[in-house]
Amino acid sequence: MIVDRRTYNIKLGHMQEAIELLKFEINAVIEQGISLPYRIHISRFGRFDQLATEYEFENLAAQEKFWTEWQPKNPEFIDKWFGLMQGEIQMEIWDLVESG
Repeated sequence: MIVDRRTYNIKLGHMQEAIELLKFEINAVIEQGISLPYRIHISRFGRFDQLATEYEFENLAAQEKFWTEWQPKNPEFIDKWFGLMQGEIQMEIWDLVESG
């Protein structure tokens, strides 16, 4: 199992809008019958402009296949999403060693 973790810097005052936009797209994927275990994180302490997502995949091939085939349900998603962000995206792939 791997975890695809992405950290975004969201423009101040736009966090809730970013969360709602992201949840809409994730739910659209799930409605298509695609299994996509995910988590959305925001900071309780620390940088309040950061939003992190985690998506679980069986292996790296499944992760690559998903992102290659994914198309946003809302055609304006990409423009809106990048309009809410500032700075660079941090992308990491983690191996899940154990889960309780």
